[in-house]
Amino acid sequence: AEKAEAERKAAEEKARAKKKVDPVEKAVRYTVACLAVVFTLIVAASFSNHSRYYLRSDGDALAVWKGRFSPVGTVRIAKLSGMSMPSALKDVYTRTEALTLILDHYISKADALFAEEAPDLEQIHSYLMEAQTFAFNDEYRNAVETRLIRVSFMETLFRADAAIAKGGPADLQKALEILQEAAALDLTEQQALIVEKRLETVKGILDGAQAITGAAPGTAAPEQAPEPRASVPDQHSTETISEDGKSEMTI
Repeated sequence: AEKAEAERKAAEEKARAKKKVDPVEKAVRYTVACLAVVFTLIVAASFSNHSRYYLRSDGDALAVWKGRFSPVGTVRIAKLSGMSMPSALKDVYTRTEALTLILDHYISKADALFAEEAPDLEQIHSYLMEAQTFAFNDEYRNAVETRLIRVSFMETLFRADAAIAKGGPADLQKALEILQEAAALDLTEQQALIVEKRLETVKGILDGAQAITGAAPGTAAPEQAPEPRASVPDQHSTETISEDGKSEMTI
């Protein structure tokens, strides 16, 4: 009986010893738990800072700053030349507010150049590419894309008109190819009509030239018949935007 009691007590002592946590192990557990809490707080603070936008004056421009993905710190994402600080300045702006400000600035700059008699297409394209990087919804993406197509449309028309003005058969053929490029763009109804009329004009000149050079043998051709020249579109043609946003060109 005494032996059995001794064995029971020994087993109880052994069980109690197992329940005791090693001080080092206990410290490690506390450290890991604290680090997990700190890491969670850092990530939360980083997300919060990353979603914050700020407006700051930068000489004659308005700078838009964005919080870094860290608890503190900002980075400039845009510098809007010629734009002044809003009268009702806020301490912090949301993503939508800040990006809308940037997009409206670049799009209005592009539209102002479109309205000029001789639009600077390269500068317009530059403004639109800047806007494209900030387009955050379908409305703005479509607005930028429509204007980029308009730039391509105007560029191809200028190239085609330059080829038509030269008047040679090879030049007219080149103009025809350029206009076919323009026709492949996602054009508005008015723009497509302009390209169609240009194509008809060039094809008519080419057909006329072919009819003269391909006269039947023995048929007397007019003496020193002048080479057909292209009917060059007025170089002072202007293009405007109607109230519904469509591109219109007066020829």
